[in-house]
Parts: sequence; C-alpha cells; structure tokens
Amino acid sequence: VEGKWDECLATLHHIGLTDEVIYKSASFLLLEQKYLDLLREGKFMDALLALRNEIVPLSINVDRVHELSAYIINPSQFLALGLSDQDTATAISRASCLEKLQKLLPAAILIPERRLEHLIEQALDVQRDSCVFHNTLNSDLSLYSDHQCGKDHIPSETLQVGNVYF
Repeated sequence: VEGKWDECLATLHHIGLTDEVIYKSASFLLLEQKYLDLLREGKFMDALLALRNEIVPLSINVDRVHELSAYIINPSQFLALGLSDQDTATAISRASCLEKLQKLLPAAILIPERRLEHLIEQALDVQRDSCVFHNTLNSDLSLYSDHQCGKDHIPSETLQVGNVYF
C-alpha cells in the first residue's frame, strides 16, 4: 500500500509460492500497479522501462499489456480513467491491487481483510446458539468466558394481556 514495489516483489519471491501461475499473476498485479503509479507521477520513461523489462517478460495477460502500453502512447486516455485528486486515485488503485492479491494468494500467505473480526463474530454466534435458555438478541456475550443463560432468564410473568376479538 506504500508503493514499495521492489520490496513487494522480493517478499513475493521469498514466501515460497510453489505454483508458478500464481507467482507470475501476483507479480503482474504488483508490476502493473508500479507502472500505473509511475504514469500518475509523470515518470513516463521509468514506466516504459518497467513495462519493457519487468511486465512483458512475465509473458502473461498480453491483452492487458497492450492496454497498458497504450497509456504511454496516449497519456490522456489513462488520466481520464483516474480521479482528479492524484493521491486519492493512487490510494484507491493500490487498495484495489491489494484486494486482487488477497483473492489470488492462498489464505495461509495473506490473511483476508477483517478476518479476526469475522472469527470473533463466529465465536459469539456459536455461544449464543449453544445456549439452551437464550431468548434475547442483545445480551452481554464475551470471549473471556462461556455464555450460559440460567432458567431464571426464561420469561415467567405475564406483563401484558392482549384483547382477542372474534
């Protein structure tokens, strides 16, 4: 997310992906983002070098490579895709890149976003569902102790009687 593309690629190499297709696809995503960032910064020569020396040798997604190369030839076409605020466009683009990486890489390598929150919600749902006497949606559930409602939580008093009309 910070734009340290060379470090990202080195990390990708060191995590030991055994599937070459996934490795090349992940590398392509990172290098594509690097290329787009260089274009946004107006570094057209650096972008061209990244395209020629890093992206093309991967030999994948040729149609997308052609699309990217068109941005060098006609930068206004690329700039028309982005937002008016360069920082916002970069942040959105990098977040999108991260989302694509999360879908591509195995969960053991890159933990999905909000995974801990999801696990905590699951644990609380299991506690609520396993409670025999539980009858309210809003109760004090905690991960510090197991939740158990006692028999005293079952409604036993009539508070309101409705009229029945036939």
